[in-house]
Amino acid sequence: RIDHPTLPVHMELDMERKRTAAPEMDEAAEKRRKVDNDFDLHRCPPSKVVHVRAVPDGSTQYDMMAAVQQFGKVSYVTLMPKVRQALIEMEDLESAIAVVEHGKSNTVVVKGRPVFFNFSKSQTIKRFSEPGPSLEGQQPNHVLLFTIFNPLYPITTDVIHKICSPHGVVVRIVIFHKNGVQAMVEFPTVDDAARVKEKLDGADIYAGCCTLKIEYSKSQTLNVRQNSEETWDINLIGQELYQPTPVPLAKPPLLERREPLVPTPPAPAYVQPRAAQNMFSPQADPTAMYGGPNLRQPQQQQQLRYPTGYGEYGAGGATATFSSDPRVLMVYGLPTDINCYHLFNLFCQYGNVLKAKILMNKQGTAMVEMDHPQAATSALRLLHSTPLRNGRMELGYSKHSSIMSNPSPPPLHDGTPSYVDFTGSRNNRFLTEEGSSKNRVISPTKVLHFYNAPFDTTDSSITKVFADHQVSPPVAVKVFSRGERGERSSTGLLEFGEVADAAQAMAFVNHAELKSQSGQVFTIKLAFSPSPHAQ
Repeated sequence: RIDHPTLPVHMELDMERKRTAAPEMDEAAEKRRKVDNDFDLHRCPPSKVVHVRAVPDGSTQYDMMAAVQQFGKVSYVTLMPKVRQALIEMEDLESAIAVVEHGKSNTVVVKGRPVFFNFSKSQTIKRFSEPGPSLEGQQPNHVLLFTIFNPLYPITTDVIHKICSPHGVVVRIVIFHKNGVQAMVEFPTVDDAARVKEKLDGADIYAGCCTLKIEYSKSQTLNVRQNSEETWDINLIGQELYQPTPVPLAKPPLLERREPLVPTPPAPAYVQPRAAQNMFSPQADPTAMYGGPNLRQPQQQQQLRYPTGYGEYGAGGATATFSSDPRVLMVYGLPTDINCYHLFNLFCQYGNVLKAKILMNKQGTAMVEMDHPQAATSALRLLHSTPLRNGRMELGYSKHSSIMSNPSPPPLHDGTPSYVDFTGSRNNRFLTEEGSSKNRVISPTKVLHFYNAPFDTTDSSITKVFADHQVSPPVAVKVFSRGERGERSSTGLLEFGEVADAAQAMAFVNHAELKSQSGQVFTIKLAFSPSPHAQ
């Protein structure tokens, strides 16, 4: 027999405490594991229901639907505002998977704030009778409620009538802007309304935007006093109702396979500039107000000019519900070496930039304040999802009406300030009507137009400046003028291999200084060009 040595009393007591505490420790560990698994994307099985976290305050069902409508039709939405969460039930599992996969590698913005997606443990959302618009289960009615998501182009009664009339007789139309852009359309019969709902629900009016969500309305009739862009009545123009030939209802194909209802959207061309209120302060230096290439100093301060045709709302799931005149944009997904001057170089293509701020506590995030809501809308619409470096810029409206001034901002990694006030900058390009008329407000392209370069510019000298700034050089250079006819500067085109390379060049090289052979300093200016090649 082997006698075990007797342990000291204090060691026996310690071992006994560990034995009795072991079950409690195991239970605590199990609870922690369960909590951790709730936020593990890989351990939650795929479901048609998507769980949304970090939902901004004041978000609506329409905001949630707009954020995911590009991936498929939405069946139901439930908001949990107290915990800043939401549940979105997609029509099919493939659409839900696409939403979650997209959220893994891209920043999805709702009301100017990023949100995060995960699969829910639930396979369906329990339907509750809650206030606000219900998404399904309404009684058929001859009046329909249209909700237009991502309305990048103006929605008028003419547009609504054009898309509805092939499927049923339109009696009255009322457009309103209480929750984004919505319209109520009255038809003579329930059959007409049902046919229009089946044919148009989930379709895009224009390619990639103005997506329709159609529901039955509780209203029985619409009151219209005059025909205008927002109200219309067939009886006010003397037309008589007629009974269309009934056609069988058919299930429409998936959203991503549907052709736009209107093939050609309104052209956002710079034809008739519209005056906008000048937002410069009275204390701004009037001698510093220049704009565009080769402009003389204006004799007096003029109103700012912006191109028309861009509508009232922006993209990326954000709508103009933050304020009546949103001018501050949130920018996400920025490279770590971007500074305020680089942001100015990009955003000055779309309007006058007042302020820029890099958020020190949120990597890759910045704020840009434009001088006018139309400039902010143009920038949001055309710069959103632009490739830059190895990522993409995501834009949204900020809840702030302006960026607070900071006289002593902390420096960035390159020593430049994290906040810069560009009010009165000579490099803003929309200060005068003459300067504005020379600007092309377009989305980023892989071809850049350059001007105000030294008159003796060569292909090698223009390429060298990009290498000096450590960005990809252009693959082709076309110089239009080299000072042969007495020009004081050179202009031309630069073609890059990808849009991302051109956008990076715009950010880092726009407004760079170049010296002529005689030593004269020029500030080269770049602009996105609609030309397909540098030739």
